[in-house]
Amino acid sequence: MLDGDPPFLPTSVAVRDAAQGRRAVAAVASLGADLVKVQHKLSAEALAGIVDEARERGLGVVGHVPEAVTFAESGIGDIQHLDGLVPYPRPPETPLDYQRRWLALTSDEIDAYAAASAARGIAHTPTLAATASLLHAGGRLCLDESALQWLPRYYREGVWARAVRYWAASPPRLWRPWPPGRSAAFR
Repeated sequence: MLDGDPPFLPTSVAVRDAAQGRRAVAAVASLGADLVKVQHKLSAEALAGIVDEARERGLGVVGHVPEAVTFAESGIGDIQHLDGLVPYPRPPETPLDYQRRWLALTSDEIDAYAAASAARGIAHTPTLAATASLLHAGGRLCLDESALQWLPRYYREGVWARAVRYWAASPPRLWRPWPPGRSAAFR
């Protein structure tokens, strides 16, 4: 995983600029990788070098949208955790403020994110177990259960089922009813 300096995770490779980004992608490619994963602390310049080099080598770029760019301008082909839909918290904001922004999303904001993603060919890997609390509201899942048929069996029977049991047993206090049609853009 490639990230800014200092990296969010100690196992990530710190990249400070476009030249280092290009070298890091070359190193990953030499190991036989078919994609590069990025984290959210990268500068816009470093990300641009990573994306350019990955494209030249035919590698995909997946991961987290860096704080320095919007999801639409990131060049990332597969965005994790729906990054970019809600901006990262900035001091003095807290994680609770961030969660409240998720809960305050409007249908128009979600639709615009989905439309921009579709127009740019951006895929999303929401990591369902990590975002179950964002999709669960008022004691029920707001993602239509019929949509689960499109998930891999491992997610349906493993990750998703465990997440549902966990959240049902201890729902966060911030949950509130999810308006009908709220997640229609992602179906």
